[in-house]
Amino acid sequence: MKKKLIPLLALGCVGVLAACSTPKNGQANVFIYQFSDTYITTVRTALQNEYSRLGIQANFLDAQNVQQTQTQQIEAAIAGGSSLLVVNTVDVATGESVLEKAQNSDTPVIFFNREVSDAAVNWEKAAFIGTDPDEAGVMQGEILAQALITEEGKLNPDWDKNGDGKINYLMLRADPGNPEADGRTKYSVDVCNEALEKHNLPKLNQLAEPFNAEWNKEKAQSTTANWIGNYGLPGQEGKNNPIELIIANNDDMALGAIAALQQSSWNVADVEGNDKKVLVVGVDATSAGVSAIDEGSMYGTVKQDGEAMAKCIAALSKNALEGADFLAGTDYAWESTSVRKIRIPYGTYTAN
Repeated sequence: MKKKLIPLLALGCVGVLAACSTPKNGQANVFIYQFSDTYITTVRTALQNEYSRLGIQANFLDAQNVQQTQTQQIEAAIAGGSSLLVVNTVDVATGESVLEKAQNSDTPVIFFNREVSDAAVNWEKAAFIGTDPDEAGVMQGEILAQALITEEGKLNPDWDKNGDGKINYLMLRADPGNPEADGRTKYSVDVCNEALEKHNLPKLNQLAEPFNAEWNKEKAQSTTANWIGNYGLPGQEGKNNPIELIIANNDDMALGAIAALQQSSWNVADVEGNDKKVLVVGVDATSAGVSAIDEGSMYGTVKQDGEAMAKCIAALSKNALEGADFLAGTDYAWESTSVRKIRIPYGTYTAN
């Protein structure tokens, strides 16, 4: 009597490749590093709308900025038969481990917003959608140069409040090692300094080391309040190097700085004849950030287009769920022939 092979093969499938026995459920699971992040909320809301329009079932999960929580969420989704992983990582270094989990379960994965290594998208079913991590910093530097240098190539007296021929600045940054935070911290200053040097003007004068406020408005506000106590504001007696410029890696931190300045009656909404303004710039062009610029309490920001990012994620998600190539029927293109990354361009927003 012949033994049947099918049960043995099925048993082998369960024992060796457990994931192959889990039926796919046609659902996208979207892993957000932190729901409370203002910019990510714009992406999440737009993505929910795009998924609804395309008829895509999706489950959104909040890691609350805890990598272990997100890892457990991803593992549970895979075990439950998720058809697609869409991942906004907590820790930018986890991309390759997520890719390994996706490959082992043959589950397509789309990373977004937080940069991952090229190795993390080294699979035909893996992709990244985001921005150039340095571009926002470059644009911040261009905004600063526009504000600080007059048409005559002189230092703008509107911002050199004490008339000493230099601009004193402080930096509110986010996590060291995060490519976006690193790029914004470095290039905002470098690009502005290059422009100043071309006009034989002094470089920006750093009052203290950049402070990691972790993208958080409240932490930025308390830090700025401490800075005001230490360095003072222009015109304050006994403060020879007052704060004249605050650069922030995102709008939330910029708004935190403005809240602290307003407690000292600086950077209030535009009032005729009121020049008590510290130059403040951010990144993201959130609705609150744009409102602050329009009212005159903030100078400028760099627009990170959450809706454009969401549309791209949704388009690639649809193709992945239908078993098609990520780019099928779209106008998107990979950053290069060897890297499966798509870049969403930035723009600038100022009141001028």
